[in-house]
Amino acid sequence: MADRLDSTVLIHTGRFRANTNGTRINVARSDEIRIWVHEMGHVVENNVPRIHEKARSFLARRTYGEEPKQLKK
Repeated sequence: MADRLDSTVLIHTGRFRANTNGTRINVARSDEIRIWVHEMGHVVENNVPRIHEKARSFLARRTYGEEPKQLKK
């Protein structure tokens, strides 16, 4: 495992949808801390192979036998 992750946090003003792109985290200054932590979790998940595999394994177990469906309406 890597000793550290190099990442960049871009802080936006106004309304903005938080997201992660590789090692870049985009958040709004007004976002709650839980949003920042959530996005940092994606950086770890996507850049640490062991964590990535654990997340995929969890998702496979959690959704076993279910049909995919659109959550956004």
